[in-house]
Amino acid sequence: MTRFTSVFTVAVLFVLILSCSKRGEEYANTPPDTFIVFESINLTGDARLTSNVRLSWYGIDEDGYIEGYEISLDNKTWNYTTTHDSIFSFDIPAGSDSADITFYVRAVDNDSLRDPEPAFLAVPIKNSPPTAQFSDAEIPQSAPGAASYEWNYDDPDGRETVTGAFIKINDGDWSPFNLNSQLFSVVPENPAQPGSQNAKIYLGTDNEESLTLNGFVNNDSNTVYIKVIDRADAESRVDTSQTVFFQQPTGDLLVVGGQPNTVRNVYFDVLNEVYPQYDYLNYSSGSRLPRYWDPTFKLILRNYEKVFFFSGDDLMTNAATNQTGLLLGFAAPAISDFTAAGGRILISTRFNESHDLSSVTGVLAIDELVSGPAASENMPPDSLLLPQTAGLPELKPQNFVFGINPFVPSADASEYYTAQFNNHPQWSANTIAAARTGGDGRINEVLFNTELYRFTGDTDKLEQLFDKLYNDVFER
Repeated sequence: MTRFTSVFTVAVLFVLILSCSKRGEEYANTPPDTFIVFESINLTGDARLTSNVRLSWYGIDEDGYIEGYEISLDNKTWNYTTTHDSIFSFDIPAGSDSADITFYVRAVDNDSLRDPEPAFLAVPIKNSPPTAQFSDAEIPQSAPGAASYEWNYDDPDGRETVTGAFIKINDGDWSPFNLNSQLFSVVPENPAQPGSQNAKIYLGTDNEESLTLNGFVNNDSNTVYIKVIDRADAESRVDTSQTVFFQQPTGDLLVVGGQPNTVRNVYFDVLNEVYPQYDYLNYSSGSRLPRYWDPTFKLILRNYEKVFFFSGDDLMTNAATNQTGLLLGFAAPAISDFTAAGGRILISTRFNESHDLSSVTGVLAIDELVSGPAASENMPPDSLLLPQTAGLPELKPQNFVFGINPFVPSADASEYYTAQFNNHPQWSANTIAAARTGGDGRINEVLFNTELYRFTGDTDKLEQLFDKLYNDVFER
């Protein structure tokens, strides 16, 4: 072996030894690094952030990858997440309007190593007071025993930070209120009694009151006040409702009218003779209709024992809701509740074959209109509406009455009046009024599908009908 060969062999062997030694070494795994997108938030005074703050972060691992992150507000208790950002709703101590929050985050790599020096950020926050406000929806300036109010609340720090609401009437005491009901109604505890008393508060469409408030004055003007409080005990500005005059009922009869004053006056002349103690609710135009038939109209009816409801065949558009329909269709569910609770009602209306009657059939004493070529009939001045029960008067029209539609009474109602039609005098399908009897065996609804004000050919007879119903049949 030459000297050159020997030297080369030794060199190669040395390199091999070194390379074997290098492959046998393991580099130590290094922990990840963590970074918060904001290095600092230099805000003071009113410029501080709200208690709802979005924070973002990320991590870097030179010899692996990031599995997730751990978050802490005290550098002791940690919560794991895989997200890179979140909105935090920080608590501010009760009674204080600001706080400095310490926020820590540390990355966790694929070998479960954690950043030994977590990223840190001081978060200056300031609580914002919540807000409470009544709706801009108009409330009638005068209410016959019930008024409904809409309201809402908010908070710049997040609606969820509002923890309570309070309500009062006039100079009464503040009372805790339900945050989850943005619709409520006020009803006098004793509607027939004027002066200072408690008011009952109904939430939403509930049939039972939720609470009572002092400070209410019946047959006088009343204002409702509302405010909310957040989790830092910050109160909203007090908001004030529209002032409403709550009318004391004149008697036990409510007249609900959906036709012009010329029609109303005919009925007033009759009632003034036989039942002069009554109140009048004018629903003759869309602008007068209640925004909520339930609960507003339903609660109004509770203040009375008897109702006379008259309307025509025209469709009405509720100015508050833009809903279009028959006036009686809007009112039917509340009327059904009224009669189920023992109330008595006379209805004079006019349905025709062009109407969608789904809102009244099954609710009132009508199943359907009579169909066929003779569905719409006419009555000359010498014809009559004939009673089907003893003791009721015959009714004669003042002039020719066109387009009368007989109907089929509901299964729980009976024929009350029939009509003499000029072209079908012997036609059997001529029911023009039906009576429904309640569970107590008393008649609680009489429905005429014709406008009774047209039947004053003998005014005394129409007075006799109202006298018989309101002073006898509805009194039994």
